[in-house]
Amino acid sequence: MASTLDPRFLGTWRLVGVDREEVATGKKLDEDLKQTGYISYTPDGRMMVIISHVHPDGKEDITCYSAQWHVEGDHVVHDVDIAALVRCMM
Repeated sequence: MASTLDPRFLGTWRLVGVDREEVATGKKLDEDLKQTGYISYTPDGRMMVIISHVHPDGKEDITCYSAQWHVEGDHVVHDVDIAALVRCMM
């Protein structure tokens, strides 16, 4: 299957929701978190994302990463080259 960049993804996008589940069990993850974030796709095949996760107790985690990106069929693939999870003590 050929991979390519898709111009429809270019730009910066605001996170409007997160829907994650464990594949093996179907258990929903992160339902009790308030999450906000942004993802940017550039025409040179780079992307960056930052997401804030606020837990019910008020503590916050920040997830961020950078990658090369491309489209394979109906999937956007991120080949991550740097990532961080910061646990904020609030």
